[in-house]
Amino acid sequence: MNFPSKAVSYNESVLSKFSIILRALPPAGTSAIDLFRAVSEKVSDISEFISVLDCLYALGKIHINEEGVLLHACTNQK
Repeated sequence: MNFPSKAVSYNESVLSKFSIILRALPPAGTSAIDLFRAVSEKVSDISEFISVLDCLYALGKIHINEEGVLLHACTNQK
């Protein structure tokens, strides 16, 4: 997982991919593989994609329902 530093620019970091993933995530949700296909040209590889998903999940920006569908997390949920 790359975070911005002296050696890693912001554009090379996972932080720069957050908005790409969130914008590509449809309102009704999608599977992880379909989301990866949608953004595969904008992320370097599957490991970077998974790192971004890990961070977004840890930050509460996405969640996964019982069927394994990735969804935007509602800001008003507790």
